[in-house]
Amino acid sequence: MSDFLENKKQSMAILGFWDEVSKKTLIHSLETRYKDEVLKEWCITDIVPNGNEFLFKWSKRFLPLSDEEIQLKYR
Repeated sequence: MSDFLENKKQSMAILGFWDEVSKKTLIHSLETRYKDEVLKEWCITDIVPNGNEFLFKWSKRFLPLSDEEIQLKYR
């Protein structure tokens, strides 16, 4: 069994691999890169491919996050 896994590991190192991630998880990961002042009032609501780049749609939050909510969700 370990030979099989070692073969797979070597193949992945050479060829690369795909990783499926939900849109919600990706958005959360991206939002963690932004300052608390931005996250307090804004959130990413959509992602659209644009050639080799992506556009992020930011929407104003109906209720701003508190400092405590930001710490719990993003930090």
